[in-house]
Amino acid sequence: MSTSSDSSATFKETHILVYGQFSSSHFKPILDLTYRLLTRGLRVTVAVTTNNLHLLQPLVSTYPSSLQTFPLVYAENTDPSRDWLFANACTTYELHSPVLLQFFQTHPSPPVAIISDFFLGWTYELASKLGVPRLLFSPSPACALSVYYSLWRHLPKKEDANDAVSFPSVPNSPSFPFRQLPPYYLAYKDGDADSEFYRNCELGNMASWGVVFNSFAELEGVYIDRIEEEHGVGRVWAVGPLHQGTESVTTTSVESGGSKHGLLTWPDQRPNGSVIFVSFGSWVTLLDEQIKELALACQWGPRRTRGR
Repeated sequence: MSTSSDSSATFKETHILVYGQFSSSHFKPILDLTYRLLTRGLRVTVAVTTNNLHLLQPLVSTYPSSLQTFPLVYAENTDPSRDWLFANACTTYELHSPVLLQFFQTHPSPPVAIISDFFLGWTYELASKLGVPRLLFSPSPACALSVYYSLWRHLPKKEDANDAVSFPSVPNSPSFPFRQLPPYYLAYKDGDADSEFYRNCELGNMASWGVVFNSFAELEGVYIDRIEEEHGVGRVWAVGPLHQGTESVTTTSVESGGSKHGLLTWPDQRPNGSVIFVSFGSWVTLLDEQIKELALACQWGPRRTRGR
């Protein structure tokens, strides 16, 4: 007969592999997720490229018995004739998949699940081979992931770049001019080896056991529900915003300039419901005209604005 103490002990012995994408905009949120897992008593191994190892040192020092690192070589394609993102996905798979497989097969107490960034969709295949669940970690919102799922499943094409692409399966049925779709989707070429490999990564994301979002239900409830329809009830977690509570352990807030410029304290000084938060993806470069229009829109509102 098991007891609650037995269940607690088993939970604390649970070993998870966390594998983040190498760019800082993706790695730092999954680092904060790792902190949350550690504070709940799980054992975590973080697969990390050598260029990001230093970001883990504060956590390693705080949780020396429950956090391990698994260093990986930095994988980057340098062939200018290949699409950068697609080729990097292939190179990462070729270099990292064999050593991760060996890690699982030789570890005395291997991880029981893999949590990996959505740019690492090939880890679904790895997890299936190992017989463990793979959870997709998305630092991007559920709304965006809903659109990505539709794009890579149906592969819409338009002869005119200004023609609209609609997404009836996404809540509120958004539509966008074809030219405004994600650049890596626009780079996709039927039959191209790198393109097809990356599409298979996206299909692996859709087939994954579950999803963890750096978002929250109050903001994206209908989109989170839509993703849950894909993966199953109880297999989607909205755990954001992930930066909160980690400042004393990690260096994320210091490196991002949050404390220096007061960007984290300023919203706390405003009345509830008085702050509009506008966020852009890590690949977005706004034109001067777009920045001006955004600033004007904020100034026309009934509340004070502040921006950089």
